[in-house]
Amino acid sequence: MKILLLILFIGFGFLACKDENSKKYTQVKVNVNNFASGLPIEDITCSVYEQDAIGKNTLLKSSITTGGIFEYSFLAKKNKSYFMTCSIDLMKYHSVSFAQYLPIEKYTLNSFEFFLTEYTYITFDITNTSCFDSQDNFYFIRTSETGYNGYTPVTLIGCQDILPGTYGKIPEGKWYFQWQVTKNSITTSHYDTISLLANDSIVYVLNY
Repeated sequence: MKILLLILFIGFGFLACKDENSKKYTQVKVNVNNFASGLPIEDITCSVYEQDAIGKNTLLKSSITTGGIFEYSFLAKKNKSYFMTCSIDLMKYHSVSFAQYLPIEKYTLNSFEFFLTEYTYITFDITNTSCFDSQDNFYFIRTSETGYNGYTPVTLIGCQDILPGTYGKIPEGKWYFQWQVTKNSITTSHYDTISLLANDSIVYVLNY
């Protein structure tokens, strides 16, 4: 009987120790996808750091996303804190939803999802094909599904045109165009939606 109790005691002690270790197990998972296409992005670098009480940082893991995923698991220490950094090539990617620095909560799964797009290129050819007089008015705005706000509205008064010029660098994905034309005191509204793919170079022609 004493031998049986001893075995049970050892067994419970082993399970308690195992459970204590599992509580220290911390996981980090990052998913990085292209907002426009939904495809995973392979080349985002993420790093996990351990920080002590005086602010000294120790790198634990650094790697690029594979299949759009960065994963790391480790045993966290009670007297240390942890954080993650991620970096992107700003010349290649536009950030839709992305964080460069994130604190890591210990003893649990830390799951993050980032969305980026690549860039495309566009220029405009806007022509007043039936100019009425100097009171002609043209107002053009464009917005993106990514929330990109790098454009200001265009206003043309009279017989003005915009000839194709330098290609502007903008995020890929859906773009919504809206313009209002006033001629002979009559105003009409027009709309268009276009989808731009990464590394496209297009001329958008608009005759009004």
